[in-house]
Amino acid sequence: MNTQTTLPTDINSLASIGIECLGELPWPVSDEEYFTLMRGYRDAFEEALLSLDPEHQGVLLADFSYIALLAQVSHAEAVKVRVRKMGGRVEVGRLAQSAYDPDWRALGSIQSHDPGWSRIVFRLKGLAKDLKFNDHLSLLRRCTGSDRKALGIGSFSRLKGEYVRERGIFVRNVYMQNLLPSRWSDGKAPQALTTAAEDIVDRIDNIFSSKFGFTLHLVDAVACWKNRLGVLYTLYEALRDRKGLPDEVLVTEAARPLHKTVAAAFRAAGARAVGFHHGNSMGGVAWDMGCYTELSAYDVFVCPTRACAKAYADDYAACTVSRHLPISVVATDSTHYKRLHQSMASKSLPKRIESVMLMGSPMNANRYYGFPGYFFYYQIALELKLVHLLASKGYRVLYKVHPECINDVLDLIGPICNEVLAEPFESCWERADAFIFKQTATTTFGFALCTNRPIVLLDTERSFWREDHYALIKRRCRMVPARMEHDGVTFDEDALIEVLSRKPEPPDDSYVREFMYPGIKVGKASS
Repeated sequence: MNTQTTLPTDINSLASIGIECLGELPWPVSDEEYFTLMRGYRDAFEEALLSLDPEHQGVLLADFSYIALLAQVSHAEAVKVRVRKMGGRVEVGRLAQSAYDPDWRALGSIQSHDPGWSRIVFRLKGLAKDLKFNDHLSLLRRCTGSDRKALGIGSFSRLKGEYVRERGIFVRNVYMQNLLPSRWSDGKAPQALTTAAEDIVDRIDNIFSSKFGFTLHLVDAVACWKNRLGVLYTLYEALRDRKGLPDEVLVTEAARPLHKTVAAAFRAAGARAVGFHHGNSMGGVAWDMGCYTELSAYDVFVCPTRACAKAYADDYAACTVSRHLPISVVATDSTHYKRLHQSMASKSLPKRIESVMLMGSPMNANRYYGFPGYFFYYQIALELKLVHLLASKGYRVLYKVHPECINDVLDLIGPICNEVLAEPFESCWERADAFIFKQTATTTFGFALCTNRPIVLLDTERSFWREDHYALIKRRCRMVPARMEHDGVTFDEDALIEVLSRKPEPPDDSYVREFMYPGIKVGKASS
């Protein structure tokens, strides 16, 4: 095998080798193989989780993200071995380094928060947030915090703001730097947690070896996880025994290990933990892993609309963990999407489609579970194919680069597009006559639905859609048949050009009205 068939492992190494290498070597681990691994890893985690007492459950659950990390590492090992057997080699770039050559000592640190001198600075920042984000209350109550019934962790999102204002409560906003105990990183995990970690990793190694024929040798990974669990347990104990308990702890960025640990600690002490939905997805595409990444760590999970809450509650009820860790999924009485939709309905429509905005993928090195072809190697090939096809048909191509990878893709995509857009989608959408989405797992998709522009959707996720959502989304979007093959995403090129040739018309807004408009406040509760 020559250097042209060297396999790039991320967008950086692809840029170094050259895009000519795409297609020379199919990615050696398929979507289905990876999804099967991830499901097995999840089941191993769940079995160990449910064998623990509630105290240790909360801490282990907080670090479910370590399962995803082990999945990335094992995926990388499978890739290296299979490419080597074909006589080739992998080129490891900066973004893929943590999977292909993990620094287990660094990974064991969880997060680099310094609880020392910065406490005063972050407390002042918290006070500023108290004044700004409690503006539904009088100035006196904002300044005195006389009704400190809730503690806010993470960003003060629009959804958290709606929840707070509906209830008329004061939220004291706290940064993690003000919650971390001194010497918090020196803690040791109790025996129950270290044993659980050992058992899970042992099962993961067995699952992997039965599929790929060799073992992973994860001794360092076990030690790393024990250290992480020790750090989290130290934080858990300190917060559980903290005085001045709030009635509620309100958590955004709800999947972060530290945030989930805070929720577990306050729950153990008698407070109610409330997590908040992130992004604009209404739950149309089912994602069972969300039960472990976010929902099960909280007493209440807040969604923006009634229909969204029902979708998330249905997903959670279908998971085994829901029978042991019940939650309530609720909705705010949000008018956000209704107002957004109504304000954009009056925008003028183009007479014909001449400029097309292609929504770029994150292009990091992570392999995602549950989304067909949602991996840099497939996505960059797909995007290049789309750009060349559109340009050949005379369309002006606007590439909306994902904020996660602006500098990494400019040299690859930029030269063949008419324009690369780095600003937020909300401020540049009117520059295009139509949008092309390759998947719906992006916050921009929900916003795009509220505009009056034609949306072209490559239909790779058909088997994952809820039927009631799909029946309406296909009326809002111009669907193009597409599917994930072993060597990448294929789509009907003639169908794509045909739907772009249609005259823009006011879109069918039944999906927006049914799933994004406000309704009753309480979604289905899991039992």
